[in-house]
Amino acid sequence: MVRLAQAREETLDRKLERASQLLSEGYAVGEVARRIDLPGWEFRRRFKERYGRTPQQFRPRREQPTVSFKLKSAAELHLLEAAASRAKTNISTFVRHLVRRHLRLTTASEK
Repeated sequence: MVRLAQAREETLDRKLERASQLLSEGYAVGEVARRIDLPGWEFRRRFKERYGRTPQQFRPRREQPTVSFKLKSAAELHLLEAAASRAKTNISTFVRHLVRRHLRLTTASEK
């Protein structure tokens, strides 16, 4: 009986070690729980017991690059106004959507 309990603990240790590796690589917490074959609630509880932090706190924070630019002339502003008008929105919203969709970045105001 003692050997069985010890084997379970060793298995759990290996799973949690693998989980820490996956979290460090940026995998989502739910995906990590599935990959190590533990229910989400148990994974979170066991992980915090072992590492003293929740899996969410363990994951590295990803910094998104920001976009900043200045218009060089009134002509550029006119082009942006015309494009925003055609899109039936204001310039700020137009630029934000343009950046999100085409460059896949966030603007500084969205941080």
